[in-house]
Amino acid sequence: MLLCSAACFARVYGGGVTSTFVPGSTSSSRASSGADFAAATTAAHFSGRPIGAKALLGRKARQGNLFAVANDVTVSEKRVRQQLNALLADERDPLAEARRQNAAGSTASSALPLPQRRLVNLPGVERVRDLPADPITRLFFQHQGDHALYYGTYDQPSHLDEDRVQLEKREPKEWTFNVFTPMYDFCHRLREASEQRKRFVIVPSTVETRGCAKVLLDHGLVAGFRDFHNDRAFAVELKYFQNEPTINVIEPCSYDGKVEFEWSPKMMRRLMNTHGIHNRLVIYICRTADNRIIDHIQAVKECIGGRGLMMAH
Repeated sequence: MLLCSAACFARVYGGGVTSTFVPGSTSSSRASSGADFAAATTAAHFSGRPIGAKALLGRKARQGNLFAVANDVTVSEKRVRQQLNALLADERDPLAEARRQNAAGSTASSALPLPQRRLVNLPGVERVRDLPADPITRLFFQHQGDHALYYGTYDQPSHLDEDRVQLEKREPKEWTFNVFTPMYDFCHRLREASEQRKRFVIVPSTVETRGCAKVLLDHGLVAGFRDFHNDRAFAVELKYFQNEPTINVIEPCSYDGKVEFEWSPKMMRRLMNTHGIHNRLVIYICRTADNRIIDHIQAVKECIGGRGLMMAH
């Protein structure tokens, strides 16, 4: 019995059957250690792997075994930590690469076109640090709908995954039929998101859309907006009261987003009187000649017109 347990210990701790090996003691006879080494080399020669490793057969050999990887003593913990540090280095110090480039010389980086930071795709957010810090907000921030795989991206509609079967993918009769202007896109994204009670919407970023978001914020129709130093898109935070969106109607000026309308000062005065005697509830937003985005109340004060952008109330 004692001999059997000694042999079992020796098998577990790596010695041969003939060795006088006691676990916990550092001293063992040199002759037996030489025999152990010979036995280990022969065993490794026959099986092609060290003694402690077990053969993975069948499915485990084909697609790997998670527990075999997790319990593998050949990969030291220090090595794993080094790999993890390499993976997480960019998140811990995002500007390390930029500092390294500046130290090496700014000639290569200045040759790149601006903006030099990679732009995120419109519907979602690419980098973790671009997301809001609040973890609950983070969960719902990038929500892209039930069939997000079929929607496609902002730049390439319905080419998100070309291998899978595409639903409702029609080529337009003309190229311009499929083009949505940013203002048109802005209004409809806000409308759909408020109907679905979303908290955040990602909308295209132009002078006009940013100005309209500012006017909507001034009038209290929107809770706020956040620009992530990104010249393609920004986030608008929607506002609700008693579970109803504060935006009842939001429409672009032109039905298809392509026809451009100029609103005269006389029309601005007329818009003040469209709903009842004096209209400050329905907001008409225009772009003036000096590239300001103002509402119809300010336009009437200044006695100017502008290019019509949208209406909201």
